[in-house]
Amino acid sequence: MRFRVLLILFALMGAVLASAAGTLTVTSPTEGAFLGSSNTLTFNITGATLEVTVGVDITSVQGTIHREVKVRPDADGKAPGSIQLNFGQGSFEGAYTLTVTATEPGNTYNTVVINVTVDVTKPKFFNFNPLNGSYVKGPNVPIVVKVQDANVKDYEVSVDGSVLATGTPDPDGSFIANWNTSLIPSSGEGSHTINIKVTDKAGNIETRSINIILDRVKPIITIQFPNSTDKVRPRSVVNVIVDIQDPNQSQGNPSIDLGGVDVKITDVNGNFLFRVARLSVQSQSATTVRWSGRIRSDITLPSTFKVVVDARDKAGNKANQSSVTAKVG
Repeated sequence: MRFRVLLILFALMGAVLASAAGTLTVTSPTEGAFLGSSNTLTFNITGATLEVTVGVDITSVQGTIHREVKVRPDADGKAPGSIQLNFGQGSFEGAYTLTVTATEPGNTYNTVVINVTVDVTKPKFFNFNPLNGSYVKGPNVPIVVKVQDANVKDYEVSVDGSVLATGTPDPDGSFIANWNTSLIPSSGEGSHTINIKVTDKAGNIETRSINIILDRVKPIITIQFPNSTDKVRPRSVVNVIVDIQDPNQSQGNPSIDLGGVDVKITDVNGNFLFRVARLSVQSQSATTVRWSGRIRSDITLPSTFKVVVDARDKAGNKANQSSVTAKVG
């Protein structure tokens, strides 16, 4: 009889021990998540009685790395905790499996398996416009960007610290944000800063800062020589001197588009005769450049002719055409 009672007691104790089981829950990362260079695996333990060892096997095609931490439960058998998951720049990028386990003497826990993707490479700017130091005028300035990153998540474009646009790039990594310069008062002519931030799904961030010059003012053309009062000598070399002023010119960054300066000679009726070749361009002041050209002595000029000048700046503002009538004598 006593033996039978002992057998029953042992059976009851075994049932109690068998029913004692804790629970392991991983709260981060989640299934399918992207991991960057610095990550934290967070978990919760319930039903614990003693110190619990929580470990994670980080497995890729290159092998397995094991990391673990020990946690002690509170009076309710609960124990939160975390394990750092850091990857260097030389780490394998791609699919990983995280196998998370918990062990405790006299207790059993479930195993959690999570599939993730590791990406430690920042997005790369492949192309963007406007370029640093560019002149722009609006009224709409398109900020065009293309980045290289298979896992790009979102972008943010700001001008002078104010957010202009946010969103998700196109599948090829490109996006456009339009800056409406009509909202900028005339006192806002000059330097502005465009900041672009791109984030991928692993949290890698790349930024680019672009300094541009807002210029909505037309250049002013002044023909210094020849002029209407001094006659030019026949069969002589004739210097042509033109000053072009742009109030928004940046120091050390001429705003005049030299390809847009057109100096031509016409007859008094406006019929085209020839263009004057450029010899040099020099800064006269912070806002003015001097364009110099020359008419060769072997060119026969009519007794009365006109010098006609067109110009534009790098922002695309076209100056009012300027002309003078000169005489040979």
